[in-house]
Amino acid sequence: MKTAQTNTLPEEALAYRVSDAAKAVGVSTMFIYREIKAGRLGCRYAGRSILVPADELKSWLDSLPSEQ
Repeated sequence: MKTAQTNTLPEEALAYRVSDAAKAVGVSTMFIYREIKAGRLGCRYAGRSILVPADELKSWLDSLPSEQ
């Protein structure tokens, strides 16, 4: 019997592509790009790929307000 594959991200990933980082935190890719451009979210470049280190993503998420 085959099991259904899910599109979950590995928890132990060192870095995420922008689309995966957006999925992980529940925002759009454009929002991630804007945060990177504004300097609020750190990233690294691997050739033409933009990678968001997992620790940067966690720090950014912790810096967001808990109430609106």
